[in-house]
Amino acid sequence: MDEDLDTGSIALQKSFDVNSYDTVFSLYEKGVMNGATLANEFLSLIKKTDGNILLKNIPDAKNEKYYSFPQAKDRKMLYARGKSFCKYL
Repeated sequence: MDEDLDTGSIALQKSFDVNSYDTVFSLYEKGVMNGATLANEFLSLIKKTDGNILLKNIPDAKNEKYYSFPQAKDRKMLYARGKSFCKYL
């Protein structure tokens, strides 16, 4: 842990399917639901280890991936493919 925001290791992560009919809203909902599940898992790990959890002992911690919110270039690429963030736009 350090004093900066969102710069540390990823403790847990989970992938989920992205379908052609998904919107920004459905993806947000999937992310929130998976995030809640992972938060519960992580709290259980903290409880099991009496707060002495080490990230190096978490499976797949070394295979972490981080995806930030889409930037302008990402939106342009999406629109160029004929897609949008919301099926109503």
